[in-house]
Amino acid sequence: MTRLRTIISLAVLAGVVSIALAPMGQASTETPLTTCGQVITTDAFLTRDLTCPGLAGVVVGASRITINLNGFTLRGDHSAGRYGIDDLSGFDEVTVENGSVRDFDYGVVGFGADRLLLSDIDASQNTNGGIFIAGVATQIQSSGASGNGGDGVYIMGTSASVRSFTAIGNAGSGIYVSGAFSRIRLSAASRDGSDGIVVVGNAARLESNWAEANGRPESLSGGARLGIHVFGYTVVPTGTNIARDNSDPAQCRPKSLC
Repeated sequence: MTRLRTIISLAVLAGVVSIALAPMGQASTETPLTTCGQVITTDAFLTRDLTCPGLAGVVVGASRITINLNGFTLRGDHSAGRYGIDDLSGFDEVTVENGSVRDFDYGVVGFGADRLLLSDIDASQNTNGGIFIAGVATQIQSSGASGNGGDGVYIMGTSASVRSFTAIGNAGSGIYVSGAFSRIRLSAASRDGSDGIVVVGNAARLESNWAEANGRPESLSGGARLGIHVFGYTVVPTGTNIARDNSDPAQCRPKSLC
């Protein structure tokens, strides 16, 4: 009898557990991204490649969310004012990861958006620039920008961190950061129209970056361009990098960085 009661008790417990867990297994707070221009207020994931003529790719509608492009591509038609990832409303602590944004006005835009994180993002062939973010503590890692009509990435704000970023063949600078305490590491800028890597502000740290063949030909770049250029500081920038074959023979300013 004791054994029977034990078996019955275990069966009842198993039933209770399965009832409790079933809704959790089926429910999800993640939003599938299925159409262009969706306003996203929860974690979301792209379900397929999307082409967005005259529309934004994804519109950020809340702070502290993750947008997972899931290895897919958001593609625009170069319409003015249409962005692949649109955070113009300035929501904070947004993560965008794992995919491509192409052929928009800008690939990714965040304005007044603090602590944004971009990871494994490719922003290419956008009309004005690959990535533009105005906000503090921006982080960009394992990403790239190529063939954009302006800068590959432009960040305005203190404590920006760029790591393992590749900028190739952008019309402006490959990487441009304006703000104190910037950190750029293990990144590369090559064949960009202006200076390869630019930092404006105090106490910058540039470590193990590579800048090659930027500002060539000079007839198109509007003059000699550096591989690495840091200015607007009173606290001297630090780090060791490589810059070569850029159109300005100085290659690097201040020289101590290369």
